[in-house]
Amino acid sequence: MRWDLPGKEFHLKIFREGKPFVDTRLKAKEFCLEAQSGLAYAWSVESLDQRGRLDSEFRLDTTFAFQRDARDGAPSRAGSNGPSIDIELYRDQLGVNLKVSCAREYQHFLLADASVPFLISARGGNGGNGTDGRFVPEQQILTRGKDGGDAGWGGCVRIRTRDLPWRAYLLIDVSPGEPGLGGSAPPVNDPIWEKACGKPGRPGRLGSISTEVLP
Repeated sequence: MRWDLPGKEFHLKIFREGKPFVDTRLKAKEFCLEAQSGLAYAWSVESLDQRGRLDSEFRLDTTFAFQRDARDGAPSRAGSNGPSIDIELYRDQLGVNLKVSCAREYQHFLLADASVPFLISARGGNGGNGTDGRFVPEQQILTRGKDGGDAGWGGCVRIRTRDLPWRAYLLIDVSPGEPGLGGSAPPVNDPIWEKACGKPGRPGRLGSISTEVLP
């Protein structure tokens, strides 16, 4: 952890999973912490001889992914379309930074191992399979198979970067979902009703990736 605050002495507090973990004073503008994967850390540092304070939080993650795939459709219903994701990729003195926002969600990643591609996924949802045809003689019910739901379209990923080739750091998936299968025909021995299967849903469209190179 590093900070750029005025002063020569600082008070650092670190909380792990909401509980006090480190409480120390130091003159350096950095602190080395052995963090455990999957645990949430919050920390604050305050200048003791000048005004200045910084609050932050982080989590050590080993999944290397931000996946916000769309929902699959209910039976015979279309899958949802993939979301829009905004990305900013840049390098500073700490390393390669990745800022990701989607709807009302915002996350800031520091890529400790830039050799491992970070997955950004905004896939469309799968269409729901059609329900099978029914034959219930005692209730005089005879129905054909229902059509499958349409596949959801892939989402939209917008990338802003200055001097980093994003393909060297990111793996982006804006694939459409899979269309739902049509339901089977009702189980009757009739040449007409044997063909009463549902149709598969329509395929979705591939999403888009756009890049803006910042000055």
